[in-house]
Amino acid sequence: MMTTISQDQTELLDIVSLLQTPAPENVAEPTFVTQQQPEPISETQPPGTLRTTTKKSIAKSYVVADSFKTEDEAPPIKTQFEEAISLASLLPKESRLEVFNSFHQKCASHLINVFYNVPLNHFKQAVEYAQTRVNISLMNYALSVALLHRKDSIKFNLQLPSHLTTEPGMYLDMAKIKEDLGKSKRTEEKSGELKRCFVEINPNFTGTNLDPEHRVAYFREDIGINLHHRHWHEVYPYDADISIVNKDRRGELFYYMHQQIVARYNFERFSSGLSRAEAYSDFRDPVEEAYFPKMDQLSKSNQFCSRPANTILKDLHRDNFYIKLSTMERWRDRIYDAIDRGYAYTIDPNTHQEILKKIDAVTGINELGNTVEAVEKLSWNYKYYGDMHNKGHLFFSYVHDPDNRFRENGSVMSHSETALRDPIFYRWHVFIDDIFQQYKRTLLPYTVDERQFTGITVESVKISPDLQPNNDSSNKQVQCVAIEQTKILPAESKLPNNENNNVNNVLKTFWEKDAVDITHGLLNQDASKTKEQIYAVFTHLQHENFQYEIKVTNTRSHNVTGTVRIFLAPHQDESGLQMTFNGQRRMFVEMDKFTVELKSNVTSIIKRKSTHSSVTIPFERSFMTLSAAKKFVQSQLPDKKLTESANGYCGCGWPHHLLVGKGTVGGLLCDLFVMITDYEDDKVSDSPLDEVCCDKSSLSYCGIRNKKYPDRKPMGFPFDRDIPNVNATINDFITEKQEDNEKKNKPLAPPLSNMKVVQVKVVHTEDEPKLGKSLAKINYKEELAKQCI
Repeated sequence: MMTTISQDQTELLDIVSLLQTPAPENVAEPTFVTQQQPEPISETQPPGTLRTTTKKSIAKSYVVADSFKTEDEAPPIKTQFEEAISLASLLPKESRLEVFNSFHQKCASHLINVFYNVPLNHFKQAVEYAQTRVNISLMNYALSVALLHRKDSIKFNLQLPSHLTTEPGMYLDMAKIKEDLGKSKRTEEKSGELKRCFVEINPNFTGTNLDPEHRVAYFREDIGINLHHRHWHEVYPYDADISIVNKDRRGELFYYMHQQIVARYNFERFSSGLSRAEAYSDFRDPVEEAYFPKMDQLSKSNQFCSRPANTILKDLHRDNFYIKLSTMERWRDRIYDAIDRGYAYTIDPNTHQEILKKIDAVTGINELGNTVEAVEKLSWNYKYYGDMHNKGHLFFSYVHDPDNRFRENGSVMSHSETALRDPIFYRWHVFIDDIFQQYKRTLLPYTVDERQFTGITVESVKISPDLQPNNDSSNKQVQCVAIEQTKILPAESKLPNNENNNVNNVLKTFWEKDAVDITHGLLNQDASKTKEQIYAVFTHLQHENFQYEIKVTNTRSHNVTGTVRIFLAPHQDESGLQMTFNGQRRMFVEMDKFTVELKSNVTSIIKRKSTHSSVTIPFERSFMTLSAAKKFVQSQLPDKKLTESANGYCGCGWPHHLLVGKGTVGGLLCDLFVMITDYEDDKVSDSPLDEVCCDKSSLSYCGIRNKKYPDRKPMGFPFDRDIPNVNATINDFITEKQEDNEKKNKPLAPPLSNMKVVQVKVVHTEDEPKLGKSLAKINYKEELAKQCI
């Protein structure tokens, strides 16, 4: 059902279209003389909105929060706009925005703030004017961040097209695509019909398996995960209006989301016969891994440079930054010192004097995340603890030409949309995660009371094929959790577990081909003007749909609501031995998290489809086109509560096709862990976990817009802390004592009833890639490769 499109919606959709439209010529500079009084905003409205009063002048109502001026002292929006354009113009037009570069961040932040605050009736003209004067890569980033956070965008649940459709050169080899396009066979033109051109992307174009690291290139170079990383950093930018930057548990989410990327990467390494990634912690060590991206941007100034093996980090002295390697080492040591002492040097907001602040056990991980990342406005002390994470990216990016003597560009590590392609990204983030784990080791292990849910027993857990998955992301009325309930039965007549069925407890993966329309990004115009619609056909990992069946008994005298937490990790380490808990816990990847009502004295079978995972977003969201984004806004959303929540920041989330790691042909043995905790202890007042489960968004990795993170527990609970017994396994962890259960003649401690571990296998099929749904929609067949029909 389509709704009537308002003038404001039309205006916003026109502005979204500018992400894929060349700037018109001779755009006049906005005058900002017809500003409309913004509607009053109540104190109950979410953060990130402007708060104005009718007594203040309209020109002074729009504030760039990057300055320290009060609202009354803020310059008029016209002055702010001119200053933003002037600063953004310092970045050469032929360059690419480097999101980890503090100078580039500053250039972008002022433009973000203007686009975030400018009245809607001047928004489009401001964007068009900026397009003609500043770097287009910076423009797209600033506009995307602003659109994701503006109040009017949120009101209409505005969706953004995939960055791939806007700048495909950040994900694909453009020179090879144009070469193949020129060689494509073309059929006779049919009147009134667009030609559909298909360009095949070679999944092994960057190397061969002679390099062991290339075995996991399918993961590192997957377009979906690189789109996710780009989008996440748009949702959580380093520098902008404080209401954009300072989100609930932002620093902790930086830690957890990147920890999960590393865990998933190590899962793929185990699937490919490799050991887990080692931390790059000694900055004087050679960078052993080479990387040759082979992504030609059709312009010498935009090509990504390569890194030979065994390069050495040196002091950086580039055009807009100078960083000594010894400075990085001091930042690292100071952060570790703060963790070990339990106190951080911070700045008193009133006296502006340096003081010692005790690191709190609850908020410490969030503050540490903001300091390590590093977010200048949220860091404990930016000048003292520095900018280690971001500057590390730059050291790797310019290791081949650190002093600019050859005037070479940076590598993929400078950019959020390409950094995951490089093997050193994961070694760097293992080191970054080591810092967080060092802090976590200062916290006490979880007690029995913190882990148990008395009266709730997980009887059995089973994974089975989902023969009828619901993949329709437009259907908001689907049932996210199905429950079969029976009164508690005698032990001899309880429902069967069926865990040994050969069909069950097996996750199957395979290769799949899909396509995305890159016409706009490739030709800078729409298909109607070119008479051709160009599709990039690429191969990616995929898994068969499945569902969890969890049998739970509630022996309490009243109904309760539980939070179901599901994780998966390899069972054995690199030596083929069962992993210890402290070694395995960082390997667990979150698969799903949801709530369920458990009735008193009832045994329930909970059925949950993999397509409803709280971690992932569907293919259509990862690769959303401009036309699909427009249709989404125009759609009638029947669930008002769901619409208002606008979960997932309009497309932020892990790509669903990589929910399950590859596994092996013989089957990678894994531990599936299921835990149910008391929702009364987990819930956050304004962010119910079950409110948006059908919105196909990733609340686990992205949170909920303008609301608190929807889970009071530490992110990654219960695998975010070590336990005292270094020899304990996951089977010991789920008992009451977690210690010394392997001693001879010592009975095992009783298990905690609200947890269950079952072994599953992840089996990979090395057949020819199947054709995905996106190809079926455009009637693609293998023989159409490199053809225009």
